[in-house]
Amino acid sequence: NDTDGDDQDEKKSDSGSSGNPDSVIGQMASVAVAGMLQLAVRTAMMAFVSLFITKYKYTTIPIILFLFYTSFKINKARRGSNGALIGFFDVASPLFLSVGIFLMYSGRLTLSDGNDESSTANRSSWSWTFWAGEAIVMTMFALNSVTGQENSVLIASVPLGIGLFILFMLVCLWIRGKTWRYVTILGFEVGLALLACLIFPIMEMILEEIMNEKLKKVGDKVRLYSKVMEESYNMKLEEQKRNMKGGGDNGSQKFKSGISGSESLVGEID
Repeated sequence: NDTDGDDQDEKKSDSGSSGNPDSVIGQMASVAVAGMLQLAVRTAMMAFVSLFITKYKYTTIPIILFLFYTSFKINKARRGSNGALIGFFDVASPLFLSVGIFLMYSGRLTLSDGNDESSTANRSSWSWTFWAGEAIVMTMFALNSVTGQENSVLIASVPLGIGLFILFMLVCLWIRGKTWRYVTILGFEVGLALLACLIFPIMEMILEEIMNEKLKKVGDKVRLYSKVMEESYNMKLEEQKRNMKGGGDNGSQKFKSGISGSESLVGEID
């Protein structure tokens, strides 16, 4: 009955520990998948800005005006709160985004043969101006993503912005506003998220098996030690009983000899 109860307890503990979302591996998987999906969403937004919005002036101008209006409203709220909750970065972020979008749009207006600049066929797909604007927009997206988290230890600062800008300058040299390259990056990020969904449960199963084996070995050692201690205790108890029994026989013999000696002494006195 005891073994059956132990087996049931082990099964309950195994069923409670396997697949537990509160485990360390489960939390790591959640953080990794959430980070990859958020990065994929940011990449899709960047691709939409680069491939669609900055391609036409009828989409670029309203976005720039909207970003200026957003910055104005944030600055107004900042003055109302005396800068306690809203920082300078919150005000400047929409302005930097508008500058980057304008550079991307103007970079597509590279003329060829001096023809009409409104002609779509004469627009170059990439230029150094477009590269600078794309790097600025990516940097602002990254800063907003990294520093906008509740538990983030990073704070928006000039050194962080410069470091990210240098990084995305190199990335934009490879992307160059190409659709298939954005699709490649997006597919890679989604693939990493799916891979994390597959790898982390396998890692949890492997670690669980390793821990079960370790606990089994520890349990065998504890049971063996308990058995040895119990046998040693029983041996000492039996030995103590034998000693007590032997001591009682010697006492009764001494009592009998004492009585006979006293009787002989009384006979001699008589």
